[in-house]
Amino acid sequence: MRQRNKRTGGLGLLLALIAAVSLIAAACSGSSESADEPAELTSITLGGGAYMQTAQATLALVHGLFEANGLAVDVAEFATGRDAMTALLGGQVDLAFMAEFPAVTAALQGEEFSVIAEVSRFSDYKLQTRTDAGIESLGDLPGKSVGTTVGTNVQYALETALNNAGYDSSDVEIVNLPPSGIAGALDQGDVDAGMPFDSFYIPIAEVLGDRHLEIPVEGYSIHWILAASAEMSQNTAVLEAFMRSMKEAEPFLADRETAKADIIAYSERVNPAYADVTFPKYMYELQLNQELLDILVEEGKWLIEVQGLEGESTEELFLSVLDPGPLNAVAPGSSDLAG
Repeated sequence: MRQRNKRTGGLGLLLALIAAVSLIAAACSGSSESADEPAELTSITLGGGAYMQTAQATLALVHGLFEANGLAVDVAEFATGRDAMTALLGGQVDLAFMAEFPAVTAALQGEEFSVIAEVSRFSDYKLQTRTDAGIESLGDLPGKSVGTTVGTNVQYALETALNNAGYDSSDVEIVNLPPSGIAGALDQGDVDAGMPFDSFYIPIAEVLGDRHLEIPVEGYSIHWILAASAEMSQNTAVLEAFMRSMKEAEPFLADRETAKADIIAYSERVNPAYADVTFPKYMYELQLNQELLDILVEEGKWLIEVQGLEGESTEELFLSVLDPGPLNAVAPGSSDLAG
């Protein structure tokens, strides 16, 4: 009787052990399957991302850093920063790269968006002209016609240089032209000089050939910025993931030749000849500092005075637009602005 009870107890213990092992195996099997499942990516649309001017983002795309940080980034190309800003304000894109000027205009107009980083700057601007135009320095510009895209940073750069030389815009004839129209106007003699975006220097040189002449224009640096839509500005997790991806791409810039080759291979919009000349002159650093704030205020005052925009250009206005939070969360000390 006691022997029969002993056998029954042993059988029960054995069954219990088998059940326990089965549960552990099932749990381990489930955990393994879960680990093998790819994490779901958050999809965002970036306006104007794969450029040389925004090398950190382009290299992040090249090396899969956005995916590694949980983002699926779709790039939408735009001809100008103004177009990118229009798309951002209209909700067609979540983030957009542009020069600082469209952001100044949008802020003065009371639009809702945020600037979360400056990514690069460039100051090697040059006036484009012909050898037969009689222009060898900025001092030769009074009385001449200059084609530029009115209301943009290149007009501001031109007028800043004129002011530094003791002249102003009334001393020259400003001819409003689209960026792609300056080369033809110079070639046909419709204007004496041109002040285009730097990406048009090589096409102009190709059109003019041995008649081409460049004159340095000093006093202005373009600041490439990253702006977020009003809705995206509230998504701290996505903004920090985006900034982290760009920050992780910065070490790839240490080898400029390899970085340049990667960018050219990735983006069809980057002219190799332009990259050869210009890429070494760009300064890349993720930051958001008082220097940019001061420039935004000054450019706002210029737009009000020269372009007739309404509003008041103040630090308070632009501080309400600048948001250093996501950048500081990823790279503490990258901004000297409060926030």
